[in-house]
Amino acid sequence: MNSNKLVEIDILKSVGIFFVIYVHLPVFFSDIQTVPYAQSAIPLGLSCFFFTSSYTLSKYNNFSDDNKIETFLIKRAKRIYPLYWTAIISYIIIFGFLKIKADTNNLSTIGITDYIAIMMGAHELSLDFPPVPYLWYIGAILFFYVLYVLIIKYANSEFDILRNSLLIFLSMHLISFPSSIYMYYPVFIAGIFAGRARALSKFNPYTSKIPTEVTNVFSYIAYSSYAVYLFHGPILSIMETINSYFGLSGYIGLLYLLCVDVPIMFLGCYCIQQVADGKLDIKNLNSWKFGYVEYLSKSLSISEIWKK
Repeated sequence: MNSNKLVEIDILKSVGIFFVIYVHLPVFFSDIQTVPYAQSAIPLGLSCFFFTSSYTLSKYNNFSDDNKIETFLIKRAKRIYPLYWTAIISYIIIFGFLKIKADTNNLSTIGITDYIAIMMGAHELSLDFPPVPYLWYIGAILFFYVLYVLIIKYANSEFDILRNSLLIFLSMHLISFPSSIYMYYPVFIAGIFAGRARALSKFNPYTSKIPTEVTNVFSYIAYSSYAVYLFHGPILSIMETINSYFGLSGYIGLLYLLCVDVPIMFLGCYCIQQVADGKLDIKNLNSWKFGYVEYLSKSLSISEIWKK
C-alpha cells in the first residue's frame, strides 16, 4: 500500500466502515432486531467518511483556471462512478430480480427520471427523488466536491475559506435539501481545515508505535472501504441467505457472519477495488488467499466446537 498515506486516515476509514456494517447488521441477520447505539453509530461512521474525504483534498488548493477544475472533477468522477454504477446494477439484480431480500431502495420499480438522477448521484440533492438508503453518501460527497471547488477557487486565505463556506451554507437554506446535506456539510468543512493544517499528523507520535502488521490491516480495510460501502448490501444478503439454507442461526450464525462472511466480503471488495484501479496483483492476492484459507479453517473449527 501507499507508504505516504497517513495511518490516521486509514484508521478513521476503517472505523467508519465498521460502524456502517454494525448499524446494518439487523438487515443481514434476521435474528437481530436492533443494535445498541445505532442512532449514534450512523452519524459517527459517516462523519469519518466525510472528514477523511475532505482532509485529503488539501493538495488541491489551486483552481485558478477551468482546466484545473475539470481535471479535479474528472478525477473524482472516475474514482466514484464506475463502482457506483456497478453497485446499482447489483442492487437491481439481487434485490429486484432475484429478490434475495426486500428491495429497500426500490431500484427495481422507480421511473426513468429517478434512475437518471440516481445514476448521476443527484438523488441526494432533492426531496423529490426516492431515498437510496445504502448509497445516498455518494450523492452527498459528489455535491460537496463541487462546493469544494467553489470554496477554494475564490479563497486566498483561511479566512476566505471560512467566509465562503459560511456563505454557501447560508445559501443552501434557500433550497430544500435533505437534512443529511446540512448535517454533514460542517464535518466536510472541518476536514478541509484539518487537512490544510495537517492536524492528524500530530497523532503520529502515538500511531507510529502501532505495529506494522496492524497498520497494514487498517490500510487494506481503508482501501477496501469504498467498495465495501457500495457492495455490502448485496454481498451480505447473499451470504445471509446461504447461511440460513445451512441452518446457521442464533449465536452460531452471528459468529459465522462476523468471522467468515465479513472477512470474505472485505477480501472480495479489495479485489473489486483493485480491478477498478487497474492494479490487481495476483501474487498479492495469492498471499491473501492462502492466509485467509488458514483463517477460514480456524473459524470453521471454532464454529464446530461451539456447536458441540
